[in-house]
Amino acid sequence: MNTRIRAALEKLATRPGQGSLVEQIDKLLRELQRTELEKMLEEVDKKEADEVAVDIYRFLPQVKMKEPALARFHLPEWEGYNEVFWLALGDYLILALHSITDVAFDRARGTLKVRYFHADESHKSPEDVRRVIKRVVVLIGRRALPTDFTHFRRMDDRQKSIGELSKKEALAIGGAIELMKFFV
Repeated sequence: MNTRIRAALEKLATRPGQGSLVEQIDKLLRELQRTELEKMLEEVDKKEADEVAVDIYRFLPQVKMKEPALARFHLPEWEGYNEVFWLALGDYLILALHSITDVAFDRARGTLKVRYFHADESHKSPEDVRRVIKRVVVLIGRRALPTDFTHFRRMDDRQKSIGELSKKEALAIGGAIELMKFFV
């Protein structure tokens, strides 16, 4: 753990950041988790992902940087699935796509609504989002992604979390960064 804390401190000290120290640590942790999730998603076999039924039934494109794109999906195999799986799917989509402003689902009908922004150079079509959904569904089905920890959160709720770090660890890191300012 000490080497991870040291690496986090070094990374935080060498780049600008927004928000409080805890929020910056949370963002750094989410970047690391996102990188790991991207690796896992890439390892999912295309044939296995293609077996997952995910239909796009509505799409409204993004309006510049004013209104997010809206994509609605139907997951027929997930109709009636327990809420814990839908919650996990929402959390992992937010992590994987990281420009999502809202995710909502109707577990009885098996529908998912995703609102997201994309930069021009990294255009995320509804097909791209669909591909990510399919791969996350495969990983959840394999139990490669945990579902027991999840609590579906809106983006403002995420800003107050500190990932896997305890409050003591976050305070220790904060104190270390403050001390580093005197020696740098």
